[in-house]
Amino acid sequence: MKNYNVIQQALQELFPNCPETFALNFLALLEAPIEELATQSIFILEKPYGRNHILIDQGDFGLSCAWLLPGRSTSLHYHNTREEFFCVRVGKVTLTSGTSVCNLHSLEHGKSIPGIPHSLANSGIQPAEVLEVFAPAILDDKCRISDPYARRIGKVGVSE
Repeated sequence: MKNYNVIQQALQELFPNCPETFALNFLALLEAPIEELATQSIFILEKPYGRNHILIDQGDFGLSCAWLLPGRSTSLHYHNTREEFFCVRVGKVTLTSGTSVCNLHSLEHGKSIPGIPHSLANSGIQPAEVLEVFAPAILDDKCRISDPYARRIGKVGVSE
């Protein structure tokens, strides 16, 4: 495994109570093939932007991997209580959070905080993969503000 000290430090800064075993599993998954993540998924959500592999969704911390098609993005949304730490596994992603826009490349990271609208967009020409730690590990904590695919606006469930 590569030296991921910067990523691990940023993860610990956002989530100081994150168990070391969970953080090490997160780091190991940065190098795992997407097929391996698919086999470890509790379920896979098909989305207009690609798909989302939910790996862990209980306890204090959750883990997922979003696979975004080129030119596609998530909705602009916020969470009431959930914080997220994103790390790009493959590709280029634009993270919009509030008024800030940040371009992230492979092994670069960003975050979202409760109440601040954010979205992820694949700004590359190949599929992008983003590994995400979220806390608390709740899936139904999303309020969609706008959506490029004309999906429902407002509070939405995990499958929406």
